Amino acid sequence: MRIAIDAMGGDLGPRATVRGAAGAALQDTRLTLRLFGPRARLEREIASLPRRLVAAGARMEVVDTPGEIAPGLRPSEALRHAGDSSMARMLDCLASGEAHAGVSGGNTGALMALGRRALGTVAAPGHPRDAP
Repeated sequence: MRIAIDAMGGDLGPRATVRGAAGAALQDTRLTLRLFGPRARLEREIASLPRRLVAAGARMEVVDTPGEIAPGLRPSEALRHAGDSSMARMLDCLASGEAHAGVSGGNTGALMALGRRALGTVAAPGHPRDAP
């Protein structure tokens, strides 16, 4: 299973995300992880993984994305200006079917707005959209 991860989201930055991803990869050998964020920064984090997590680095692919979404960025601003962000690119990967799941610990409002744009919405059961 391939998981796309916005490695720049979250209060503790990419170190916590990369270490958490490596731990998950070690626990489940079926996982391959695609990390989105600035290549040099993420490769440094992977290179500095603790010894017990080093083996997971082989199953982590870095996708270079220059932009980040600030915690306080309004969803409308994210929609207008965050196309090159780690979050938007992670969602694009998910929307294209290149990943089975996506994860972000970043700005929730931006994630909801960008997610709706990239993935759409799911109709509620019994909603008229469900009718034949």
